[in-house]
Amino acid sequence: MQKNKKFLNNPSPKKEDMIFVSVNGKEVPKEGYEEIKDEDGNLRGKGNYKNGVRSGFWQFFYPNGKIDNCGYYGNDGLRLSINEYGDTWDYYYEDGSKIGEDLEELPEKFQFLQDLLDEHNSGVAEDIFKQDK
Repeated sequence: MQKNKKFLNNPSPKKEDMIFVSVNGKEVPKEGYEEIKDEDGNLRGKGNYKNGVRSGFWQFFYPNGKIDNCGYYGNDGLRLSINEYGDTWDYYYEDGSKIGEDLEELPEKFQFLQDLLDEHNSGVAEDIFKQDK
C-alpha cells in the first residue's frame, strides 16, 4: 500500500494572513520581489510575495550578512513542509556553515548519549510488544 505524499499547507492563504498594499487608491494583495532591511540598512531577507503572502524561495540573513536560513513558502504563506519528510528549510550558524551537515561527526559524548537513548527505546518497545501477547 503506497502512502500519499501530502503537503501540510493549504492551497491558498487566509485573508487575515495576507498583506495588502494600495495601488491607485485600491487595496490589493502584495505581489512581487521584496528585500527586507534592518534599521542600519543591512539586508535581512529577500524573496517574493504572491497573492499577499510570502511564496516560493526566501532567504534570511544574520546582521553580518551571512545566511541564517532559507527555504520555501507554500501558496498559503506558511513555511512549506511535506508530511513524513519534515521541514524543507536549511539553517546556518552565524559563521555561514550549515547546521546539520556535521551530525555524522557528533562528539563522542553525544554519540554515547544517543546510543544509550536508542538502547532504552528498544527495551521499552520490547516491553510493549510482550504486553500485547
